[in-house]
Amino acid sequence: MSEGVLDINDAGRVEEDERFNISFRYKPPPNADIDTLGKRLKMPEEVAKETADLTNFFIELDAESVEKFVFATAASENHFNESKDGVASAQFHFPGKSIFYYDIGLTADQIEEVKKWKFVEYRLFDFSKYPEHFNLNLRMCSWKPYIIRDVLKETGGVLWMDASIRVRSSNFTSVFAQILDNDGFLFFKTTGHSNYAATHSDTYEFLPTRQNKQKRVFMHCAGVLLIYNTREIFDNVLWWWLLCSYDVRCSMPMPKNMCKFAKSRRMETYARCHKYDQSTINILLSNYHGYNLSRCSVIDYDVVTIERWPTTYYDIQTF
Repeated sequence: MSEGVLDINDAGRVEEDERFNISFRYKPPPNADIDTLGKRLKMPEEVAKETADLTNFFIELDAESVEKFVFATAASENHFNESKDGVASAQFHFPGKSIFYYDIGLTADQIEEVKKWKFVEYRLFDFSKYPEHFNLNLRMCSWKPYIIRDVLKETGGVLWMDASIRVRSSNFTSVFAQILDNDGFLFFKTTGHSNYAATHSDTYEFLPTRQNKQKRVFMHCAGVLLIYNTREIFDNVLWWWLLCSYDVRCSMPMPKNMCKFAKSRRMETYARCHKYDQSTINILLSNYHGYNLSRCSVIDYDVVTIERWPTTYYDIQTF
């Protein structure tokens, strides 16, 4: 087990800091083939305890439990229209399944509209509980794992969708088979570059990994994820994703994020950018799976698509 997952009262990890009064160090799992401990990731003890509370809601994956997931998404005012067809697509392909819609900056009219959608539960994300960078730059998605954390306490499984995601099929046979084989975390889309190409070196100080091996691992998209609250995923991925997101030194090592990929060396060359939450979970999962992300992806099975603009493929269902 990685260091510091549960024992948040260990005096050796507590630091005197008015807000960030407790810290943890990431120890890569055996498959990562690296013994280096990461720098201390800090968060308030209250938030650490609230996060560690997920350990009271672990599930065992089997053919029945994998089907008990819910959908979750979030949007601000400028991505609201983009998100509507994603909700409608989930309604169409999975009628009756719950959809948790988180408000991260909607207008009053938009909120009123969301509350009229069938199978949708409106929720307001409380930025006041978290550091300034959560709301300062929404594109960092530091808020995302905390939404996922709260949903997993209620349901055990969640299919996260960014506003750009559209569900295209209800045939999840291959999806569930892959989940049952990898402990409970699944990507659906990949990128055309490596983890190394789009991850700032400062993040490796907190989440150590074999950087040369990350040059051979395709980064996968964090916009659509299927996650279950299993012991293995919590200990090796979720806990550290939450910690890194809270600590801006890990999650936001650079303020600007315009990648400059080399034309012919998109895997081996650093593109002078950082993909925030996407970088974090790709490092954690590649470490866990021994730099083989094919174990936790179904990129050849097109059950979802990405549409980075408003679409009207489906009719949203209302009361």
